[in-house]
Amino acid sequence: MKINFNRAKIIKTRSRDGSVLCICSSTAIRYLPLILLSTSGIWAGIRSAGPEESLLFLCLPAVLSALVEELLFRGLVYHSALKLTRSTAFAAILSAVLFGAGHFVSYAGSAAHAPGDLAVTLCQLFFAVSAGLMLAELVRTSGSLLPGIVFHCLNNIFQTIGDKEAALALFGGNRIRMSILSAAVLSLAFLIYTACLHFSAENVQ
Repeated sequence: MKINFNRAKIIKTRSRDGSVLCICSSTAIRYLPLILLSTSGIWAGIRSAGPEESLLFLCLPAVLSALVEELLFRGLVYHSALKLTRSTAFAAILSAVLFGAGHFVSYAGSAAHAPGDLAVTLCQLFFAVSAGLMLAELVRTSGSLLPGIVFHCLNNIFQTIGDKEAALALFGGNRIRMSILSAAVLSLAFLIYTACLHFSAENVQ
């Protein structure tokens, strides 16, 4: 069975007594993996907010940074590169690499580094590049920044409220191991999803 991510079809099914109507659209199938991946930050649980903390206050910077990054990298950089080169592949790679490089700036600009900081930062860079490729493909196939903005905002929110101590405990307190395995699994999922979007769009064309 082939699932076409880009053609909206509705399948209606009734139960034997005719009382249940199930509706499934390819649009839901298309974006469901994206929503699930955005929740990775809370897979180990949600941290308890202190009395002086507000979840709204904590999440607002996460949402704003996601909006700025999408407008910059998938809006300005991607579309400018596409306009200049007429190559979606070049535009996607350039915007993804620059997006990943942005995650290296904080490490390069810091005077002091804890043991393992470089390894963790490199994992974040690899994760960001793979996410950037996926987000660029979302722009290409949907023709809109909105799906990427929604994913990025949700991902940042869940990363903010996620229980990082519980996640670290799952890896025996080894943050390098956690960073490597998390980046590898999520990056692979991003690239598989990107390939599904790409080949589905090619089949439609």
